[in-house]
Amino acid sequence: MKILLTTRREVIEQRNPIAILDLAAYLRMFGNSVDCYYLDQLHNQKIQSKVYDVVGLSVLQALKENTPVKDAIYLKKKFRTEVVVGGKWTQTIRDAQKTFLISNGIKVCVGPGEQYFVNRDIDFKEYPSWDRRDFETLNDVRADIMSTRGCPYHCHFCHNTEKNLSFFSAERTADNIELLFQLGVKRIFFCDDIFTLRVSHMEGLYNALQQRNINIEKRNEFFTHVNHINQETIKWIKIYKPAQVNVGIESGDDRMLGLMGKGFDSKTALEKLKMLYEGIQLPIGTLFIIGFPGETEESLRNTLHFIKRIQSIGGGWVSYYQPVRGTKGYEMAISRDKRMKVGHRNTSITYVDPNLTKKILFKYNYMMMDFSQNGFLRRRLIYTLIDILPYWLLTGVRLVRQKKRLKDSINNYNILPRSHDHKN
Repeated sequence: MKILLTTRREVIEQRNPIAILDLAAYLRMFGNSVDCYYLDQLHNQKIQSKVYDVVGLSVLQALKENTPVKDAIYLKKKFRTEVVVGGKWTQTIRDAQKTFLISNGIKVCVGPGEQYFVNRDIDFKEYPSWDRRDFETLNDVRADIMSTRGCPYHCHFCHNTEKNLSFFSAERTADNIELLFQLGVKRIFFCDDIFTLRVSHMEGLYNALQQRNINIEKRNEFFTHVNHINQETIKWIKIYKPAQVNVGIESGDDRMLGLMGKGFDSKTALEKLKMLYEGIQLPIGTLFIIGFPGETEESLRNTLHFIKRIQSIGGGWVSYYQPVRGTKGYEMAISRDKRMKVGHRNTSITYVDPNLTKKILFKYNYMMMDFSQNGFLRRRLIYTLIDILPYWLLTGVRLVRQKKRLKDSINNYNILPRSHDHKN
């Protein structure tokens, strides 16, 4: 069977399209012919002339609610063949959208894409490695990789739809890391929800890389979890020597941590962060979310105080809460504000709890992210300007700064521009 897999290219938060890279490798294992392209590449005359039995559209998250529907209709008209839409978005799709797609002859896959094409259980230990040809057709390569799927936690803000925890083989992950390094990536970003879940998993991958003489030290970054910071994981984090290890704290307020379903309190978080830093003496990135349903100015002050207490340990990133259908947080938000809209990027304010205003959220976000050495008077001036300037002007200026920071961060991982020669 001839299959085309496609997805939208992420322009700002550029990353590897892991879903279609995985699926392409898996389908070829069963004798299928598979091409991978970004949607914006499909105007190419060479691609337009190809005939496919199935076109698969992968959608992680829709920044504009009806964009995936329009993309699917476009593919149906363009290729006049079976079109199926899959990805995390399909698990939170509105009934009206699903009905519209089906009425236009487009199938909706809710669940693993592998099982849409191959009706059998997925053997993750035998899952095939990525193929260089897909990076050549996509004409792009990034740092992202996954050695696992799923997360054992169910935080109320998270839209991770992988309920089952699955581990790829060490050899498969080592293959993918080796390929990315060959293609010019500076360092690997493990985007597993929690890379440190199992010490045996970390050990197996490290040994597989050592056998290939691939040094991963200082060439990787990953996430851990407060509940998985212990002496054994610290030992292996030190062995990997990540450029940075990230921890999702989300809030410095115990009431908000409970509402978010985090499974720990601020005292535990602080103790574990100190333990981690003292154990590894490496950069730590902390992540926070403000504006979750039930947030108050008091809880924001508590989070700001927490961030100041850990400032010597490492920097952090503060996101605005984004309501996503299918999560408990979404239900909480819509019960508090019936006019609430589905969330988009975490750098924009989508949901404003009745306890707060956009200005309050913006000001605390700025204070929490302000790690500069500006003097007291200058800081007071900036905070005063935030109070008096219009919100649209503040967000415009902040967005420019955030885009630059994100671009600089991405450039730390990749040395290859969008168009490049993959020959080694």
